[in-house]
Amino acid sequence: MNLLHKNNTNALPKAKSTDTHDFGEGSISGNILRLAIPMTLAQLINVLYNIIDRIYIGHLPDMSTQALTGIGLTLPVITSTYQNDFRF
Repeated sequence: MNLLHKNNTNALPKAKSTDTHDFGEGSISGNILRLAIPMTLAQLINVLYNIIDRIYIGHLPDMSTQALTGIGLTLPVITSTYQNDFRF
């Protein structure tokens, strides 16, 4: 069976339908909560990752001070890069 044949319409799986939500309808506070909860959870996971990363790197022998300094210096650069990516 050749999946790349031109007449084979079943070559690629069909995407599952997803529910869409029109934010122009409903209450403003409900729409804000629908967006705020997942974003808050994502930020919490990111903060926990950074804390665990610093604990792990802080326990490295001989290089922990320099490694933590590197993380401290690059974190603002990475954060500002993310902010600029989402702005456009």
